[in-house]
Amino acid sequence: MRFIFLVLPILMLAAPAGAEQLRYVALSGDRLRVDGVEFRLKGVDCSLASAEEELEAKRLITTMMRAPLVECGYTGEEGAREGDCMFRTNRLVMRPRSMVVELRKRNLCQPRSEI
Repeated sequence: MRFIFLVLPILMLAAPAGAEQLRYVALSGDRLRVDGVEFRLKGVDCSLASAEEELEAKRLITTMMRAPLVECGYTGEEGAREGDCMFRTNRLVMRPRSMVVELRKRNLCQPRSEI
């Protein structure tokens, strides 16, 4: 009986069987690779930012990708893909947050003008 009580809390803390972790790399302040697919964050441009600001944007993307609940979507062909990732800090947060919005709020990247 004692063995069952000790193992149960450990099993409850483990990740669900079907949970998958995204493999990601923040390539720059506005580009990332998720599960082998490279894309730019839609509507933001960090290339004009200072090196310090771009590094801060890259760190912020990495931090947001570590959130427990992250979903990314993109459109376009290889080399011209654009998208966004939505994240929630925990399961109780009902409204996901956008990486693009977070970068803009912090003035780390400028809105990209489409010509």
